[in-house]
Amino acid sequence: MQVPREILDVIIPYVEVSCVDFKGMTKYWVTEYDSRQYQIVESRARYELAHLRLVNKAFCQSVSPRLFRHIIADVGRLGRISEIAHSPYATYVRHINIGTSGFCSVSHSDVTIYAEDLIYLLPPCLARLPNLRSLEVFGVWQSHGTRETIDKFISSVTSVLRDVNMPSLEELDIRLPICHDFGQLLHDETDSSNTRIGRVLRHLKYLGIHAWFSTERQNSHEPVRPEFAAHPDETFKVNIYKLIALAKNVRSLAITGPESVDLDYAEFPSSIRLRSLYLCGVSISANVLLDLMHHWRDSIRSIELWAVELKTGTWKHVLVNISTLPILIDFIMEFCAYSRGGTSAQLRPRPNNTLHDPHEIESLDSCEFYALAILQHRVNAKRISAGLPKMRHSRAADIHSMESAMSVMDGSV
Repeated sequence: MQVPREILDVIIPYVEVSCVDFKGMTKYWVTEYDSRQYQIVESRARYELAHLRLVNKAFCQSVSPRLFRHIIADVGRLGRISEIAHSPYATYVRHINIGTSGFCSVSHSDVTIYAEDLIYLLPPCLARLPNLRSLEVFGVWQSHGTRETIDKFISSVTSVLRDVNMPSLEELDIRLPICHDFGQLLHDETDSSNTRIGRVLRHLKYLGIHAWFSTERQNSHEPVRPEFAAHPDETFKVNIYKLIALAKNVRSLAITGPESVDLDYAEFPSSIRLRSLYLCGVSISANVLLDLMHHWRDSIRSIELWAVELKTGTWKHVLVNISTLPILIDFIMEFCAYSRGGTSAQLRPRPNNTLHDPHEIESLDSCEFYALAILQHRVNAKRISAGLPKMRHSRAADIHSMESAMSVMDGSV
């Protein structure tokens, strides 16, 4: 007896979900618009789906749409996208990864060949994927190739966004070495909003902009090469601001950059009503961050702050106000601090200060952690009411009960 296709279509998603280690995840994605919803998030899930597809014809028909919805075409696997684009499975593709996949071990020669092939192979292949929803670009890192190779890679990505018609694209995530590199997306355009790239950005639901390296040696994980230092972040951070300004309809936004990317100077379109915000490495003033939260008060459901540096005000004030957001059900805060030159720099612990754990906030004010506890308790209360599991607890929520945190805050806010 053969199981009906309708039943298999219900079972297969549970096979994929069962491979995800939710306990190890930082958060549960439960926003109304679930950004990155087309990804296969675990390699084991891809392995299980591929094997399940071989059981019989019925399983093959049911599994194929899920397995082929996410294609990885990074260094060494570029031919895969051409094979699928010219097959019946092309209509299943929703999400594509291109680039070096981060810290993977690849040679300079492999990356050079990949960048050259990408220019000619990627545009015609993407044009054959009518249902493509998401494009994830993991650029060539400074340790992987020369400046020429990086420019070739960015040129191919730019040509895709400018010349390939992708009417269904709603997610774009771009990771490039430095702020300067994003300028090629806007190169020689007097009015970027009327270009193809401007129109692509205007129709996105999710935008991720990630500049992973700093041109300032003291903030860099690796020594800054001369060709990178010749393009200082302080001069080219405006590229990040321009891309943000063009994303007039996003629901989810992710920004990664060096501290010099000061979001006080970014123009967030007044038309957007964010449901999900991710910030990493950037700096911002308390009043600007809270103004944004107020503007998105009735829409924001998820906030992640990673290594964000506060220029003015205090994290205590920020957290107490964020805790009042009515529909916030996800909040993550890790390694946040105060800017060295900011007005609250005196709250920043000295280097190697073992008395203060910087897991959530680098701060000498213990009340910051009480404010975080309040926020976490309120978020978890809303999750419980909605029938959702609690978020992973940070140290503050584990140690301090809601009552003790409230009593301390009442005397210090």
